[in-house]
Amino acid sequence: MGQRISIIILVVLLGCGACFGQSSFMGLTPGKSTRADVEIVLGQPVREVSQTLSEYKSEKESEQIFVQYRRDSSVVERIEAVYAAPIARSTALSSASLPSQASASQVNSRGRFEEYFTAGYVVLTYGSTDISGGVSRVGYYSRELFESAVSKKPTDIASAASNNSLSGRWSGSWKNSRGESGDTSVNINEQDTGTITGDENGWVIENGRRSRNVLTWEYRNQNNGCRDYSVRWEVSSDGKTANGTYKVTDRCEKLTYTGTYLNYRR
Repeated sequence: MGQRISIIILVVLLGCGACFGQSSFMGLTPGKSTRADVEIVLGQPVREVSQTLSEYKSEKESEQIFVQYRRDSSVVERIEAVYAAPIARSTALSSASLPSQASASQVNSRGRFEEYFTAGYVVLTYGSTDISGGVSRVGYYSRELFESAVSKKPTDIASAASNNSLSGRWSGSWKNSRGESGDTSVNINEQDTGTITGDENGWVIENGRRSRNVLTWEYRNQNNGCRDYSVRWEVSSDGKTANGTYKVTDRCEKLTYTGTYLNYRR
């Protein structure tokens, strides 16, 4: 009984990394937790990948867990959850207690889009060059490793498009949770103030804003005044591709549904 209480107390204490803005994985906090802590929570490793990298069994069949330790130390440097089938960005954000806006992003040397979250020291890796591929890896970093990783990127890795206008005619395809799909073109006019105006096949953009590589806007009173649309786009780090999501509120049919914008290009 005493040992069980000790384990519970230990797990609670390990979870306090989140209290200081750092995300934890199953109560384990990189930079603070040790190999002994990992073995309490995850058990013995199922595979030693290298001297500093071990794989542990996950309770989820579609997930692999890897823990990287500091060289010549038992301190955890990074914990990474790897998914056989990519998960939704919203699911990854929720699991790691992250804000919706990343601190920075880039396409890595393997052609995979990455988002960096200073609030949490977490890196999301996607299955493609943009968010449309879904999140394939969630990496929980120690502060030291995270800062080292970020320092190797361009000053503003949030997007190479950060200093370039995104104005133009963007064309691509869309689909929604009702099984509908099609192609559209979105005319975007970006002002120096960060305001976005324009239209999508005649639907007028309202409350359009840009924050680094993220664009948000609304369509109001569409489809005989019944539907309001809330749109969020993310532009790739090279400023050439945009993918996004939207949510529809239909007041006439009294329902909501969602959709995605796929591979819009100028």
